[in-house]
Amino acid sequence: MAAMLPFALSSDDTSVDLPLVRPANEVARQLRIMVKLYVSQPRRSEAQRERFTLDILAALPATDAATAFDVATELCPCPDVDPAIAFALMERSPDAALTLHAEAVFLDETYLLAVARRGHMQIAAALALRTTLPHTLLAVLIDRDESLVDTALADNHALLLPREIRRTLLLRARFDGTIAAALLRRRDIQPLERLPLFMRGDILARTKLIAECAPLLAPALRPAEADRTMELRMAAFEEASRGRYGPLAEFLGLDPAYVEVLCSDSSGEPLALLCAATELRGFDILSILAHWPTQPARQAGRLSALSDIATGVLPGIALALLRRIGGR
Repeated sequence: MAAMLPFALSSDDTSVDLPLVRPANEVARQLRIMVKLYVSQPRRSEAQRERFTLDILAALPATDAATAFDVATELCPCPDVDPAIAFALMERSPDAALTLHAEAVFLDETYLLAVARRGHMQIAAALALRTTLPHTLLAVLIDRDESLVDTALADNHALLLPREIRRTLLLRARFDGTIAAALLRRRDIQPLERLPLFMRGDILARTKLIAECAPLLAPALRPAEADRTMELRMAAFEEASRGRYGPLAEFLGLDPAYVEVLCSDSSGEPLALLCAATELRGFDILSILAHWPTQPARQAGRLSALSDIATGVLPGIALALLRRIGGR
């Protein structure tokens, strides 16, 4: 095996008792050195490329999976690599296969397109992590409509998502928390675009969305016929706490089923926005937040944070936020 590796290190050990085949770790060491030397060359002749391909393909059958992964990682940015090497590495290591599909610059678009159409979902997700993706490849990946692939695209911050791809991901994210979480981490999607994902976000994401979106919205008006005294507003919240959402929904001009979702949320930001939208007073807000059935304010520090939202957002803006969050 060592004779196949032109960059093998010389040894002073010339004992006749040496085995004819070097230990596997020695083969792996020589293989890594050979790859590093090849990659480090500024230019490679056709003869060098052919020799390198032959030697690598000869060595790989005796290579362990960890070495195959290291070799794949090392070769990914090198353009002068025969795809046959990539396929041999993929057979040795699933991790190498994922890395090569995500990063290798020497795999051509025709092959990548075929994999995007018919490849395994994990391989397609790896493709979605490439720093550059032609529009044809993006379109095929998004057409698969698979959560893992969509999440990989959403989490690929090196890739500027075209508007139609972004719109599709945002729509799917309303029903898929993993896609939503990835999109909420992106910086190239405008706050109002991300606002419909509010209910899918964690506490930090929700607080950030409120702060970013509130200055961008014009105040929304409640239906005039639904205006009520403070006592009736509190009564509407009391009804909602018992599972009857009609009065509160009517007052705000929202769908009762949507108000149920807002009231049932265990984190509490939607409830705080409901308090703001109905113009409740400070004491009434604290009473509702502290005694609500889902107990969002009973977690450490939450009562103060939720109260800040309920008192710090103007009523018309709070209602506008709720309508946008609900997709209106």
